Amino acid sequence: MALGQVLHGVVVLSCLALGVWSVITDSQADIIRTAVRDAIDVNEDEGGTMVLRAGLVRLAFHDCVGDRCDGCINMALDDNAGLDTYINYTDHLYDDTDVDGYTMRELGFSRADFWALAAVEALDYSTEDAQSSGCRRTGCTYVYADITYQQGRVDCDTSPTTTEEADYPSGIGDTDHVVDFFKDTFNFTEQETTAIMGAHALGAAHRDASGFVGPWTERQKQFSNQYYIDMFDGSLGWEMVQKGTRNNRVYQWTSANSTSSRMMLNADMALIFDIGDTTSEGEVVDCIYSTCPDATGNTEYWALIYANDNEYFLEHFGLAFTKMINHGYDSSSDVLSVSLR
Repeated sequence: MALGQVLHGVVVLSCLALGVWSVITDSQADIIRTAVRDAIDVNEDEGGTMVLRAGLVRLAFHDCVGDRCDGCINMALDDNAGLDTYINYTDHLYDDTDVDGYTMRELGFSRADFWALAAVEALDYSTEDAQSSGCRRTGCTYVYADITYQQGRVDCDTSPTTTEEADYPSGIGDTDHVVDFFKDTFNFTEQETTAIMGAHALGAAHRDASGFVGPWTERQKQFSNQYYIDMFDGSLGWEMVQKGTRNNRVYQWTSANSTSSRMMLNADMALIFDIGDTTSEGEVVDCIYSTCPDATGNTEYWALIYANDNEYFLEHFGLAFTKMINHGYDSSSDVLSVSLR
């Protein structure tokens, strides 16, 4: 199945093997992107505890786990807990946004294409927020993640829900678990896996969804390399703390020396540490932050590079994110790759 792109409002290619869906023009994409930004602003003005910009990125990731990105989420799976909030947000936009006199549904723009575009916009908006300090008066020059957006994803017949099973990575997994998941699912290298994990700079974990609690970074609405910086910062006082519920107890890394209650999962710390044996609840028993040995493989190497170079991280994250949101489709070299940005 090939993906089509938009270049200055011209459709380059749209060849769909599993169904007939329309593509949109560059100007229509701008309307949709503006609607996404407006929705993010409204959500945050209302003080919602579920940060929409982070939820849109999570939704795009969960949509692409499985055979392909198909605009369908199995809400019966525990790993998808909380995504109904973001599906409802996006469905409101999908059915109500005026795009040249039509809704996205009426245009035949697939949910999978919309979810991918919404995630790209959420990342761009959050990148601007991270880089805008001190330059608003003089004008900001932003460095974005190097994401190429393409069209042509096909929704499943029951979109936005499905009963199809899918396997997601465990928050208490070790280095091998994380690396193997992304290799098996998206054919990621260790470098791409390390880069895509940087999405955790956005948002927070919620007890009623995963059992884990708290934001990964202090400024959870800003997208940057802060995730890696914090990971290497021993002064934050990283320690294992039990969270979760009575029926779902889990352990996470929590910053004891931070007023923002920053946290990391085993799956995060596994990028830089060999966490060794853990209990069934994820408690690391072989070491503490200061004594855990280095992770095997190259994930620690890349994490340290990203911690020291935000632009390099954004470049690599964009390439990995593009590969993820194209999962299950043909975006080979004979198709012109372009960006809507």
